Amino acid sequence: MPLLALLLLFAPLAASAQEAPAPTPDSKQNAAEMTLMMLSQSLALTPAQQDQLRPILRDKFKKAEEIRHNAALTSEQKRAQWQELYQSGRQQADAILTAQQKETLDRLATSLNNASGHLSKAAPESPPAD
Repeated sequence: MPLLALLLLFAPLAASAQEAPAPTPDSKQNAAEMTLMMLSQSLALTPAQQDQLRPILRDKFKKAEEIRHNAALTSEQKRAQWQELYQSGRQQADAILTAQQKETLDRLATSLNNASGHLSKAAPESPPAD
């Protein structure tokens, strides 16, 4: 499962060392759709679950970019907003997923955290760089 899929909704966000161009609305929507497709395969989501997660993912991608590119926010404010984004996304997803899917997602997130070596399941270390 790609890093981005778990980063936005289910795993804390890692700091990004590089500046990326602001995505267009189409690219955010495409990223949300790709993430949904990967989560669907990994968690065996039903069509109803996919329909419920789609707007959540789109919203999370949009909000993540807004936080990232908001020059008015301090690093600490961005960190707090990233933490809120992570927590709300996980809560929304948990309300949709079955117990088995949550367990699978937890294992995937743990595996990702262990593989990346710099993520913490509790909260983001820092927001992506501006």
